[in-house]
Amino acid sequence: MEFTPEVLREMEALICGPSRRSTRRSPRSAPAPAGPGPATAAALNDLIDRLVAESPEWRRAHVPGIVTAQPRATVDAVVGAVVDALLRAESPARGAALSEVLVAFGAAAVRAVAAALALTRSGPRQAVLGGVLEGIGPKLPAGERTRLALGLHIAVTRATDPAAIEALARAIAAVRIADEDERR
Repeated sequence: MEFTPEVLREMEALICGPSRRSTRRSPRSAPAPAGPGPATAAALNDLIDRLVAESPEWRRAHVPGIVTAQPRATVDAVVGAVVDALLRAESPARGAALSEVLVAFGAAAVRAVAAALALTRSGPRQAVLGGVLEGIGPKLPAGERTRLALGLHIAVTRATDPAAIEALARAIAAVRIADEDERR
């Protein structure tokens, strides 16, 4: 099945619910259930599988345009689901593919990855997230790279696992190299 912008519009409807115009309810109607339901989770998993199945070249060419055309809530929900799937990946190959998907999302993925990094104390998870930020960081605009570098410095001081410290240090180095290259 081809992955198109229409797929994300369907995701928006699943994640965010119907538009405000169509949600006018009488005072006696029951409130909508909070949080995504099983249908949304299944649709998100299907979307993630589609993104993983596409080639890296396709993701680099199409994902940035799709991201800019979608509401932030939709993009955040999709990226958050990809981060969750990455942290639960059963195999290194699946983890690498999900990392590539996050890199394709670029700046849109930084919020979710940084939030997951701030919440986890697991060394292996910190290492995985540091690797993702190493791929995304150099592609960010200068101001966002600076904010990311500050967050990475905080994360590396809290990390205790040697692999996590190394991955976070590589992410910091990648951001610094991008800054130096931009100054030249």
